[in-house]
Amino acid sequence: MQLIAVPKLQNAWSFKATFEGDLPPRYYQSPNVLLANPGWSDEVFRRSLEQLEFYLPTGHRIVMTGFEQYNFFLEVAQDLGRGGRGQIEAVYLCGKLPDQPVVYRWRIGGGRCVQDKVRWGMEGLGQPSRGWKSGVPGNKVDSLVVKW
Repeated sequence: MQLIAVPKLQNAWSFKATFEGDLPPRYYQSPNVLLANPGWSDEVFRRSLEQLEFYLPTGHRIVMTGFEQYNFFLEVAQDLGRGGRGQIEAVYLCGKLPDQPVVYRWRIGGGRCVQDKVRWGMEGLGQPSRGWKSGVPGNKVDSLVVKW
């Protein structure tokens, strides 16, 4: 059986970071975060992020704009009994509200996509997370799911 790539869904499970200003590169598109190093921690973003988008395999995407800082990380469970490879349980996208100790957090995993608000420093399963990238506060804060 031959698999046919659907152009719209080829970006599924990846994120797109849009940088502030008009200088190139304007965007960073990650590989599929479930199959490859997502690039977030390896990428040195020298400019602030205007927007963070995450592409879902359903044809939807999560769009986050206007946050003071952004973060992305994976929740991984490892089978300690067999010493096997870790299994990705969930993908997290976070945005810290400007001038407030509040984080909007998306958890994508187990067939669900859930947004909640947590206290700054508690976004990583009750602990602080590393890898925050600066945002462009001042724009309207949005955190929503839209169709591609």
